[in-house]
Amino acid sequence: MPSLRKRERAHVGAKSITRVAALRSATATFTAKTGTAKAKAAPRRAKTPYRADPKKAISVMAWIEDAFGHVLLVKQERTGMWALPGGKVRSKESLLGALRREVKEELGVEIDVATPIDLYDRPQKEAFALLFRVILRHKVKMAKAKSPKAIFTPRAGEIAACLFHRKLPVETTPSLAFFWKRAQRTFEPLALFR
Repeated sequence: MPSLRKRERAHVGAKSITRVAALRSATATFTAKTGTAKAKAAPRRAKTPYRADPKKAISVMAWIEDAFGHVLLVKQERTGMWALPGGKVRSKESLLGALRREVKEELGVEIDVATPIDLYDRPQKEAFALLFRVILRHKVKMAKAKSPKAIFTPRAGEIAACLFHRKLPVETTPSLAFFWKRAQRTFEPLALFR
């Protein structure tokens, strides 16, 4: 059986641990008379909706211009709306890798240079689109061809048409409308840099 002094030291040690814990705790107050900690009720907070792992769908789009500053658009067969070439990024895929894959799938051409120039965030849809200025590898072929049909081979079943446009078409996707409007104000047309 432990001696009286050992029991007293153990009791004093427990009290000092209780005091330190009480001083560190934001919800407990320490009373000097008894040396014990009294728990104070924490203020109630309003419940807010919280998601532990929010995820957004990421899309990449290509801004491709010809020598006259006309922008290449694709008409989606499913919706009948005009959009910029591009699509969603797959899991564990890089942004440039996704852009190269989508342009190759939709237009049948390779990308030479791609530079990010704008971002369109759509919080209500839990998605955002990243716009890249793109220069294609087939410059000589584009200069000799008289129509985009001779240059591009759109994927059947997904793309109804692909054409260079000088003005924004009537039926467009929200992302195309956003980027087109921003292009008029924020970034220079690629034709000015040639």
